[in-house]
Amino acid sequence: MNGETRNTGSFFSFFKPKTKSFLLEGLRLALLNALLILSGGALSFGLLRGVEYIRGIGFPLPLPLWLIFLPLGVAYYITWFKYGKSYGRLIRARRFIKGYTVGIIGQIPGFALMYLLMMRISEDLLVPEFIRIGLTIIVTLNIVLPIMVGLGTIDQKNKSAS
Repeated sequence: MNGETRNTGSFFSFFKPKTKSFLLEGLRLALLNALLILSGGALSFGLLRGVEYIRGIGFPLPLPLWLIFLPLGVAYYITWFKYGKSYGRLIRARRFIKGYTVGIIGQIPGFALMYLLMMRISEDLLVPEFIRIGLTIIVTLNIVLPIMVGLGTIDQKNKSAS
């Protein structure tokens, strides 16, 4: 080690924008998005399966959509906006277009999940009602998240934040 201290940083420091390349940063965001989809999807799947089990017992339980969309949706919006804001500090020209392009590339896992839900590949795992709910949430995120990155890139207020 030669007396050097190695700064490993946090896990999420890998996902911060480091270059001006919209392609590289879009792929980095796509990797982060895939991790968020896997973790959020697992939580949502477990929650919906629990509700399905409780309903099967005979207890009339309403669907906890707010419990899915509020923490996951808000976390997604904030994460993507901050990513766009960090990327916007690196570029000078055409911020919104480049940020929106990064958002579209970063949303590739979301488009893949939407395709899977539309093809009803998961019909044996979930009831059709849950597939429609998941599809509605994913379509909403697929539309809004690239815009959030684009808006983050043009936000120059409080440059020292995030």
